Amino acid sequence: MKMSDQKLSDTAIAKPADMIGIDVLVAGYQDEQKAEARKTFTRMIEMFESLAEKLGVDAYDMGSASAALIAGCYAAYHNRELPAEYFKPLACQMKIVLAVDPKFARMSMTEKQSMYHILVGAGVFLTMAQMENMKNKNQQVAAQLKEAGKGFLSKFAQMDIRHVKLDENGLREIK
Repeated sequence: MKMSDQKLSDTAIAKPADMIGIDVLVAGYQDEQKAEARKTFTRMIEMFESLAEKLGVDAYDMGSASAALIAGCYAAYHNRELPAEYFKPLACQMKIVLAVDPKFARMSMTEKQSMYHILVGAGVFLTMAQMENMKNKNQQVAAQLKEAGKGFLSKFAQMDIRHVKLDENGLREIK
């Protein structure tokens, strides 16, 4: 089947009315830390709208949300800032990947909105934590971020980050 014969799913989502995916993000926190973690993730998700605009991508799109997570993982793993010009090609690539994915096509809008929060929240968190650590240079934090970037990308994209390259052409696996 040619790509032109496949039904493409729309990757745009309605702006979520509430923070339905936050519970997943804060689940691993201690009870006494959950309220603060919820505030932090909410701020990060809300700031993505203006960040997406600066990067030239749609804020409420699962391709952009996927790119946020992948970019955050990649930056955290490699302990470096990702050039802004890498983001738009990655978001476009993720849009295509999702548009032809039958599992994505079967997801409800609520499920997509929840996943959006998880992807954007985790991606922006990793990016911000990595940028902060570049200023403060804490080796232990760098090691934790590297492990988090590796783990998230492995779970989300089933890719080994040691064999992934991200550049102005998007994401690709290398051997």
